[in-house]
Amino acid sequence: MKGDKNVDIQALKDIANKLRIDSIVATNASKSGHPTSCASMAEMMSVLFFHTMRYKISAPKDPSADRFILSKGHAAPILYAAWAEAAHQWCWPRVFCLVGDGEAAEGSIWEALHFASHYKLDNLVVLFDVNRLGQSEPTSLQHQMDVYAARLKAFGLHTLVVDGHDVGELAKALDEAAARAGQPTAIVAKTYKGRGFPAIEDQDNWHGKALGAEGDKIIKHLQSQIKNASISLKPQPPLAEAPKVHISDITLSSPPAYKKGELVATRLAYGTGLKKIADTNLR
Repeated sequence: MKGDKNVDIQALKDIANKLRIDSIVATNASKSGHPTSCASMAEMMSVLFFHTMRYKISAPKDPSADRFILSKGHAAPILYAAWAEAAHQWCWPRVFCLVGDGEAAEGSIWEALHFASHYKLDNLVVLFDVNRLGQSEPTSLQHQMDVYAARLKAFGLHTLVVDGHDVGELAKALDEAAARAGQPTAIVAKTYKGRGFPAIEDQDNWHGKALGAEGDKIIKHLQSQIKNASISLKPQPPLAEAPKVHISDITLSSPPAYKKGELVATRLAYGTGLKKIADTNLR
């Protein structure tokens, strides 16, 4: 993968460390946040935003653009950092959803995976940030990557296990996901909380804490890892324009015809209304 001319490995590594630095700066400024949770997913964000996803910064609501969903919402600082980095430079939209390993123990995640597999949503890629540590203790599965993989395969997802800090492996897995037909893809990334933060990486008791004065030393360390501080990668635009959607001229095929005093189940009336809309708006 390191010889792939389409992947600038060092640039993606440098951007990942830039995102880590910005996450520290943001959480220190607010004296709150989750910099260690951001650090574990830095390479995934770098590869997604600057290698895989197609979008235009100038048109964030373009229906042709790929979509990114941060299910691991407490790591929002690194999402803002990725948008800020991209702004220095956004057929059918593909959808990428990044899930934390803590929330992966919740039933709603598996309901969604079942739905995606049942309907063969091959434009969906779910990335699991398996960084081993939860809010107050290790997660139930920690780094049992084989268990994650077995469960995801059983739910019908094309499943790839990768080193979540290897941008080459990530790029290769995401490229493979793009070529998968008839099946959603799960990328299970083995990561470490606080990756790149000396004396903090993979340690308990740093969840949801700004780094304070310790952050200054860590920023200097991360800056020393960046080979080219001025490097920038431009995201690729969408491959094709999505068809136009008309929502201003929606009409019913016929008006409601209920008799006064007639009792109609709400879901029946709602379904009838939807059908009447579909009858005259099949575009």
